[in-house]
Amino acid sequence: MCENEKLARQVGMYLCHRHSGKKLKELGALFGVGETAIAEARRLLTRKLQADRQLASTVEKVRSKLNI
Repeated sequence: MCENEKLARQVGMYLCHRHSGKKLKELGALFGVGETAIAEARRLLTRKLQADRQLASTVEKVRSKLNI
């Protein structure tokens, strides 16, 4: 998996975790990972968003398109 695919997957997990209301176990099943991977993706992406304004802007555009 290339770095862009990995980042896109992290963004997906992050947004699902923040906005879906589903439990970590449910999200893990959807993404084919464990509960801790979902929680870790959120932690990592939160840090990346604070450090990278361009990434934060891109994620905000995705949120806007999804109306979340």
